[in-house]
Amino acid sequence: RVRSNIYLCEGDTCWKAADRIPYASGLAYSPLHRRLYVAVAFRKAVWVYQEGGEPVKLRYIHRIRLPGYPDNLTYVNDTLLWTVCHRRLSQWARSLAFGKGNSPWSIVEIRLLPEGGHEVRLLYTSRRGYSTASGALPVGEYIYVGSVFEPHLLRFKAREAIPAGALPPSTSGLHAPIPLGERPAR
Repeated sequence: RVRSNIYLCEGDTCWKAADRIPYASGLAYSPLHRRLYVAVAFRKAVWVYQEGGEPVKLRYIHRIRLPGYPDNLTYVNDTLLWTVCHRRLSQWARSLAFGKGNSPWSIVEIRLLPEGGHEVRLLYTSRRGYSTASGALPVGEYIYVGSVFEPHLLRFKAREAIPAGALPPSTSGLHAPIPLGERPAR
């Protein structure tokens, strides 16, 4: 039984801000919402904590159910998180323990809505083996996937793998426009 605790520290002083989380496998923080998102691998969920108080405490708000067992969280922007989810806990655990075999995985989007709710959408499901995928990051026209055991990153074109409407603007494969005040001098 793995239980995780979250400690917050300032200087040499640390205090427990949240505890008894069944295997926290990833964290993401939204400065806009002052919320901490914790991937809870054994519960197929992300637990949401609100930051507040002095010293800072984390108050559990709710959970976001996922279509698999999450490993890591990627903060894409103020309204978007990505996680890699594994379909079968036993197969994922075997891959982690022995470094062999493949655990079927997916990239899942968590869209944070302005009124405080959320939407969860399956973006990509693995077609081939890639041992123990653990994190996905959109960069330019590509998506990079990391693994605990593989000695390389998996890279694929975002437009070919994920529906265009689901891609963050910076990942569409097109260059994001540069605001006029920030254009380099020629």
